[in-house]
Parts: sequence; structure tokens; C-alpha cells
Amino acid sequence: MAEIIITVNGVQRRVPENFSAGDLLLQLGLDSERVAVAVDEKVIGRDRLTRRRLRADEQVEIIHFVGGG
Repeated sequence: MAEIIITVNGVQRRVPENFSAGDLLLQLGLDSERVAVAVDEKVIGRDRLTRRRLRADEQVEIIHFVGGG
């Protein structure tokens, strides 16, 4: 299977071609309800994570929500 290289929070990663933002969250063990995802500085809605295919050289930022008070 062919791979592409993307950058996730400043770190390069190899992922399979046709990999979605939702697939990335699953691979990283992250809950889509507890993070926000931006690709090339554009926030991806939770309802689009599984449809948004990642392309080579894209910059992905995953922001974790932290609760507290």
C-alpha cells in the first residue's frame, strides 16, 4: 500500500494513501469529541472527519480540550 507524509503537530508521519482525518484520530487513540482538528489551518467539523482525506505534505494540528476549574 502506498504511503504519504503529513505533518501532525509539527512531527512528520507516514500514513496510507486515502487516509482520513478520522482514521488519523483512531490511529492515535484520540476521541473526536475531545479534540479539534485543523488541516492547513482550516478547522474540520466532526461530521466531516471521516470524509476528509489527507493529502501529502498537509499540516494537521490536533488540539486537545482540557477541562478544569
